[in-house]
Amino acid sequence: MKTLTQNNIDAKNATFSTIIFLYEIEIDSTTKLYYTNNVTDTVYKGQTYTAFPISHDNIEQDISGKIQSLSVSISNINNNITNILATNDIRGNTVEIKQIFQSAISEDPVITEKYYIDSVLYNESSAVFNLVSAFDFFDAKIPSRTINKDILPFVPESIFAR
Repeated sequence: MKTLTQNNIDAKNATFSTIIFLYEIEIDSTTKLYYTNNVTDTVYKGQTYTAFPISHDNIEQDISGKIQSLSVSISNINNNITNILATNDIRGNTVEIKQIFQSAISEDPVITEKYYIDSVLYNESSAVFNLVSAFDFFDAKIPSRTINKDILPFVPESIFAR
């Protein structure tokens, strides 16, 4: 869990503080696209994020607590995105979404989320990246319950013999 510094709290509570999202989309091991939903280019920690029509869905959980897939939509101006996607297989590459406050742009991001590209749908006007968590992408299984007989001595020995 992210602990907010006093500067983060002050920036959040500022009267005219707006949230800026910064997107880092990995194309290959040496190439990343840096975009922001801000109206002007944003320099954050020495990296320039280009102002671009880009947005993402809200992060939602289903009734069992599983995080649903997330969609990032980006405009396909001049077919730049189409050209990149046609020449690169980006499934499995990462997308980082950083949330910062405009009034505290030099601070650490309040929230950084890392997702993996599961699929991409694109046409002449836009591209939609469907993102999932690492657990979903790599199909990782987490044990639903672990019992330790040293901690729970009242559990019958028979369940440990399996």
